[in-house]
Amino acid sequence: MIWGVFLGASVMAQALAHILSRAFMRRAEHDTWAYAANSQILTAGVVGLYVLLSGQFELPPILDLWPWFLMTIVLNVVANIAQFEALKTAEASSFTIFASFRVLVSMLAAVLLIHEVVTLWQAIGAVVMIAAITIAFSHRLSFQYHPWMLPASLYALSSGLVFIGDARLVAESPSVATYMIFAFGLPGVATACIRPRILPAMLAIARSREILPMIGFSAVYGFMAVTLWLAYQAGADASQMAPIRQASIILTIVLALIFLKERDHIPQKIAATILAVIAVSLIV
Repeated sequence: MIWGVFLGASVMAQALAHILSRAFMRRAEHDTWAYAANSQILTAGVVGLYVLLSGQFELPPILDLWPWFLMTIVLNVVANIAQFEALKTAEASSFTIFASFRVLVSMLAAVLLIHEVVTLWQAIGAVVMIAAITIAFSHRLSFQYHPWMLPASLYALSSGLVFIGDARLVAESPSVATYMIFAFGLPGVATACIRPRILPAMLAIARSREILPMIGFSAVYGFMAVTLWLAYQAGADASQMAPIRQASIILTIVLALIFLKERDHIPQKIAATILAVIAVSLIV
């Protein structure tokens, strides 16, 4: 099951990327949008360098599948904006729980748009994964309505659909890495165009010492994306991959416990990790 190896590597890279971004953003001095746009453009650059050195450049079928490609670009920008708006007032833990429902969006879209079949066990596994995430953060969970929930819902919807759009395009792309250049680069440029006032901050970041850790983060994130879609090309279903990817949230908790000394509510974190393992087993 080679796709399991690729997907496992992607999940670990995603968790590491979360830790790097948390550690990095603690010292952030500029507009969050500037970091988001820079990181996307840098990721496209790092992946592009890999493609250039490995000689794997093959254009994805942009013209043939332009409606899908346009959809993913627009939804990527919407997801970034909605996430930023929600996190201006939401606690990160509460937002994570709310956004985890994108799993269900991805699974439903996989059935309706790319005609995959979701088994009962996969559906149960997705619910168990969401339960694991909820338990991990339940000490801060609030069921009262807050204004940030509207952009958070938009983020969950758009990011869940982006995942399926990427799956459709990767299925027809001869080179996953080449597609990732466009998938990261164009939303980053579009974000800067939508909010042009961040351009001075983007340039300031590029000229500062912050650029080196950002390049490291971008390399890890690019590796996460490429291995994720190599798993898809190797035979995994998008409806399987979407909930399994959420295991990175639990792994992030474990890594944060070790490296960031976030040692609150350890019993809940252990219970969540066990549930996540059960969920992955059900889905696979």
